[in-house]
Amino acid sequence: MTNTRIISHGYVLTCDPENSGGFFHIVIRDGVIVELSPDLEELEKRYHGATLINARGKLLTPGFVNAHCHSDSFLHRRYTDGRHYLQWSKSKEFERVQRLLVEPESRQDICTLYQAAYCSHLRAGTTTVGEFPPPVDDKGLITILQEIDRSEVLGVVTLQNWDQISAARDLGEGRPPMNISLGKEEEYTVYSFESILNASRSIGLSVVAHLAELKDNADIIRRNFQKAPLALLAEYAVFEQGVTLVHGNYLTDKEVAVVQEYGAPLVITPRSTAFKQTGYPSLKDLMNANTFMSFGSDWGRLDMLGEMQFFSHLTMTLPGFEQHNSMQLLRMATINGAHALGVEQKVGSLEVGKRADIVFFLIDSLRTPPLDPSPTPIAMADILLRYLHTGDITSVMVRGEFGLHDRRLVVSDEQEIRKSSELLMKKYYPSSLSERPQIQPPKVISFVQSSSSEAFDGFEKGRPLREEAPVIEMPPVPSEYRKPILQKKPQLPKDVRKVFGDDDDA
Repeated sequence: MTNTRIISHGYVLTCDPENSGGFFHIVIRDGVIVELSPDLEELEKRYHGATLINARGKLLTPGFVNAHCHSDSFLHRRYTDGRHYLQWSKSKEFERVQRLLVEPESRQDICTLYQAAYCSHLRAGTTTVGEFPPPVDDKGLITILQEIDRSEVLGVVTLQNWDQISAARDLGEGRPPMNISLGKEEEYTVYSFESILNASRSIGLSVVAHLAELKDNADIIRRNFQKAPLALLAEYAVFEQGVTLVHGNYLTDKEVAVVQEYGAPLVITPRSTAFKQTGYPSLKDLMNANTFMSFGSDWGRLDMLGEMQFFSHLTMTLPGFEQHNSMQLLRMATINGAHALGVEQKVGSLEVGKRADIVFFLIDSLRTPPLDPSPTPIAMADILLRYLHTGDITSVMVRGEFGLHDRRLVVSDEQEIRKSSELLMKKYYPSSLSERPQIQPPKVISFVQSSSSEAFDGFEKGRPLREEAPVIEMPPVPSEYRKPILQKKPQLPKDVRKVFGDDDDA
């Protein structure tokens, strides 16, 4: 049984439906978990000749699932970090780099960028990523898919334009897992909605709604469609088709109720919103409504353990929150994210039949408290969130093989990747970072700026303290919009390139 391995003597947090945990031994064959058992002697008899991997003194968790990430932000992070979103997203420098990056001549740079980003994902214990790529063309998409595949990380790519959708259609049933973005809110039209939803159904892909990250985004939908963002999705039967919501920083109380009613998964990115200062998700309302939430790192940072710890610390500082226990937060960074991406049958927990994606944490050190002889799963999850960090990750296994082993990358030469990524940074951002032009951001009161109840109320309500959008009376829906939108399935010619939001000429 040369292709069979037994990982022994580690404490395992499975994230299965029962949140099982204990000193289990894991049998892996051909990259898949085939058995978990507390009886090592019996396993060695039945799997004679299996390779034994000693995990004594280690905590084993499922590989983390980053449910929403712009991995290309790995290039921009030094430029964007520490600045309000509007200070960099609207700058000429950032727009210049974005334009260059999607050009066909930059394809090798895309290779370098994604190689560096996905090695960083792996080093941080992330083995599945909900990838939100830049709007490259079809060949650029193939380049990104190839680099993700080389990293061994499972990437679930959200298609951004018609070139990418066409490439996905051409790849056929053998393509990696994907979904389709509904596009930018400022570019929503009746035509774009119907076209994207028809395309997603014809290819058999679900959709992602990158929704209400900014107040202006939510206001645009209210102005253009005379209804709230989630009311728009409900009108077009997006929830019945299957949709993952991302951000939702400016969802109203009624919209949170809609999310709960349909059971739609919501990916929140609290640490990113705090750094970008784009607004704050309505955490109290979402948590009280038992919304099915998962974590994404979104922009710049790729550390999922850091996301869990940030959220845990955040909810401890704000009044009126029902505390999530550590096991619930771990699920939000593993199996919940897998559900949001539609890959829960493959990854997200350590169960029989799933990929052997496993993170090994060192817990036999002075920094961690002594363990009880038989610690509970919640006690071990507490240790993970309270005492550990990514530097405690000693190994990461992907499909039963080590991508990181004894703190060294196995899949790539880390020093060469670092040198290449530094050169890439200098190429695209050659001037001094201190010389970047400043754009006056809107006034946003952050939860870290004051201990006053007013500032806390702003975070609890999920929005900065500034004037709310006016309430708009909803007129009757025109009859032509009440018809099912799937009666026709228009196929776009492959030589036609459209951008989300382009409408037919009048």
